Amino acid sequence: MKRYIFLACITFAQSLAAQSEEQIKNWLYGLPIGKHAAALRKEIIRNGQFEEVKKFPNSRHKHAYASYSGTILTPRLPGGGDLDSTNISLTTGSTKSADGYSGGMKWIFLEYFSSDTLFLNEVFDSASSDLAHTSICQKPTGYREPDNEVVGTGLGFVYIDNPQLHRSICVSRVRYAKGKQSLMIIYAGSEQRSSK
Repeated sequence: MKRYIFLACITFAQSLAAQSEEQIKNWLYGLPIGKHAAALRKEIIRNGQFEEVKKFPNSRHKHAYASYSGTILTPRLPGGGDLDSTNISLTTGSTKSADGYSGGMKWIFLEYFSSDTLFLNEVFDSASSDLAHTSICQKPTGYREPDNEVVGTGLGFVYIDNPQLHRSICVSRVRYAKGKQSLMIIYAGSEQRSSK
């Protein structure tokens, strides 16, 4: 009997992990986030929901470079607010984090600009609620870009607690000095997984 209960618990845990991954993928347009950066870049290019632009933004991370920059043609957001513009970028590089992970990383940045503050706040709340269900821990985040142009506050969600396999997602409300505002979703994942 104990054996059956144990097997049922394992099956339930695997089912929850699969649901968590699907919720995360919904916010990341179903992209194969477990793949290595080169394979992920190919998938983004083939995906009809994005359009590549050739001018790469400056990397937001030390020891990293942008490998894809584009716009989101068909945004997947709850609610009916108006968007002024959208961005997607893929950045790759390496990091040494405080939680013990050291190695290759990839970051996906999704940013939605709108003058509708209420709409952006509603989407932030919706993303925060969805992603909280997928995470093993969460913490408030905040940052200011070095040129003092951007201020962001939000929540970071870690959903694999493993020093060899770092995976997290962050949702932030961003305010720019020139009056622009956005919702930003940042996925960070280690390059340790295979590219199946």
